[in-house]
Amino acid sequence: MRPLRGDVQRGPGLPGACRAGMRLAPKTGANEMSLQQAQRRAWNLARTLMVEILIIQFDDRRFGVLEAAEFDGDPQAIITTYDPFAA
Repeated sequence: MRPLRGDVQRGPGLPGACRAGMRLAPKTGANEMSLQQAQRRAWNLARTLMVEILIIQFDDRRFGVLEAAEFDGDPQAIITTYDPFAA
């Protein structure tokens, strides 16, 4: 299998993928999402994984979704919790 053009040469500056014009994905996998998108994603994850999911707010218009067991930030950032076992 041939390596991608951007991965062939690496120099002291940017990684090969950047020199080849490719955009690097964020390492966290996080994307900006609206509250509505976050609510849909949180509900879907809670029902699919059967774990408690949180929606947290970063700033006025950015929200994130993650498993409750993984959250170790400010509790005031939590918007809502989706618990698939709640009655």
